[in-house]
Amino acid sequence: MSRVCVRLLPLAFLLLVPSHSGAQPGAKPQGLDGHPPNIVLILSDDQRWDTMPRDGASHLPLPLMPALDRLVVSRGVSFTSAFVTNPVCGPFRASLLSGGFSSANTGVIGNRWPNGGARRFYDARSLSTLMKGQGYRTALVGKYLNFWETLEGYTKQGQYIPPGKYVPPGWDVFVSKPNTADWYHYPFIVGTSKSHGPTAGLLMPFDRQWLGEYFSSSASARLGSTLKSYLLGVDVDNPPYVTDFEKDVALAYLAQAGASTSPFFLMISTESCHGPAEPEPEDQSLFSGFEYRARSWGEQDLSDKPEHVQTLAAGFDQAYQGGGIGEHPDEFVRNQLRSLRSLDRLVEEVVVEIDSNSRLRGRTVVIFASDNGLLWGEHRLFGKFLPYEESARVPLVIRAPGVEPRVVSQLVAADLDVAATVLDIAGVSKHDRDGMGLDGVSLVPILKGLEGPVREELVLHGYRFGTLRTLRPSWAALRTRSHKLIDYDYLSQGVPQEELYDLRRDPTEQISLHADPSHQGLKAAMASRLSAQRALVIEDVEQALGGVPSGRVSMPYSYQFNGAGGTPPYSYDLFDDGSYHATCPVGLPPGLSLATDGALAGTPTQPGCWEFLVRITDSSISPHHGGPQWLVLPLQIIIE
Repeated sequence: MSRVCVRLLPLAFLLLVPSHSGAQPGAKPQGLDGHPPNIVLILSDDQRWDTMPRDGASHLPLPLMPALDRLVVSRGVSFTSAFVTNPVCGPFRASLLSGGFSSANTGVIGNRWPNGGARRFYDARSLSTLMKGQGYRTALVGKYLNFWETLEGYTKQGQYIPPGKYVPPGWDVFVSKPNTADWYHYPFIVGTSKSHGPTAGLLMPFDRQWLGEYFSSSASARLGSTLKSYLLGVDVDNPPYVTDFEKDVALAYLAQAGASTSPFFLMISTESCHGPAEPEPEDQSLFSGFEYRARSWGEQDLSDKPEHVQTLAAGFDQAYQGGGIGEHPDEFVRNQLRSLRSLDRLVEEVVVEIDSNSRLRGRTVVIFASDNGLLWGEHRLFGKFLPYEESARVPLVIRAPGVEPRVVSQLVAADLDVAATVLDIAGVSKHDRDGMGLDGVSLVPILKGLEGPVREELVLHGYRFGTLRTLRPSWAALRTRSHKLIDYDYLSQGVPQEELYDLRRDPTEQISLHADPSHQGLKAAMASRLSAQRALVIEDVEQALGGVPSGRVSMPYSYQFNGAGGTPPYSYDLFDDGSYHATCPVGLPPGLSLATDGALAGTPTQPGCWEFLVRITDSSISPHHGGPQWLVLPLQIIIE
């Protein structure tokens, strides 16, 4: 996969110069007293870009986030064409935490092992360790990576770290929680680590009896007295509403951080507004009459959409008739919007704390973004993972001292470019292996009003993972300023599944032009550019059969797996670490074998159903972890 190679210069003293000042590169930022700026990154979860103040004014109830509007948007640079290159929680966070590498280069292409989750993330070189190396204090409050609570390891001194207590390298303050559906009752971990490796923290409420002793030890010194005092007062069996807890931890951290001249990086990663969204009691009656019916909601004619989209859309009417799983879609949307109010209060109190502290005011950059969007019935679909605007387009606004508020419409990869921007602000210049370059592009030149790198197009990816017969195939998309081409990894009756949209005339992606004769030249040109940048995938897997055709006992069988993207040549093998739960026996049918070139062949000797996992590995070298791309595909084969 090709990358945008950017060498980050030490720009801690270059940022935040008003565009009208005539300042040249190398000038110190105004109002920072010669100190590198602090950075506060606030992340929402599953928040669509059109829920931002002013962006959804025509079809959403207002005001949704008045404090964000007043304190950040009206005083910051809003990026209205910000996207995530893999619209799923885990891949976004891994790309951000890696320092700005794509999911193909982090290896985290999904939420769960073996294709994703914290186990796939290389945390020895990360945003936190890089910031620590630059002299920053670091703090993470809230969500980390999916299933980090299953991680185990060893400290540099050889001490075992059991699951649930793993504190990743580089965090002075780490107060996080496992992914749970309960916003009122949840475990959380408290710990601190250094750049050279992970450490063991305490998991509340299970380790409550050791909290006081831990806070009295020198190992917890970097947590600070204010934060420790707050945490000692929390009822760990009945903690506060989760957004309030994250807000209070962040405020306790800021209270002590403001007493020091050393710069800090604070990442506040919230649950809001991930489903099942639970609003606070005071917000539960908001927007009670609202029904979302905008953009391409309930699109009637899906004949131009791929086969799997039409299949997924079949449950749309039943969901609105109350026959779906979980909340009614209208109530789900309302609860998402309601939960944004508690996030808005978090933003307000955090920013007010910054603005009221003389050591923080004029020295702190505030960034607000989300990990992905969500479909609310557009094209009769729900959820994320998909290449449509509502899934992949996210909020992004940056408020920085000395930077004039404005709206920027340039294409931005939020998962990659926010990380590159944070590193640029901090002055981090060594961030990858052997000068291979980041996938992210620093937004500092744009913030300063200077001419900087401009993305003419973005490559987006989505991957099959999870259940065997998933109806969400792998896809790759090329998104330009005016068009979007989407290519899927399967054929339907021998026909490639694809979509092409003219976003200027059809911003809600209702009319695919992929079969229009007048657009074949454009499609071919975009397809060529997309192919050159595509990440590793196994193509041409038969969708309806769960992967491979069936066979017969005593009859010769052959099937060829086809790799695409990444860096050829590819190799194939069977993957089985004992973690895959199947309904059929795991493994190949007796008589069949898989060659390293992807040829599945032999003569079956026994009838039945088998499930197996095929792993494809390419020949690339990741600039983040130094290994190749690889992914695993769960498949089923029937022998009659």
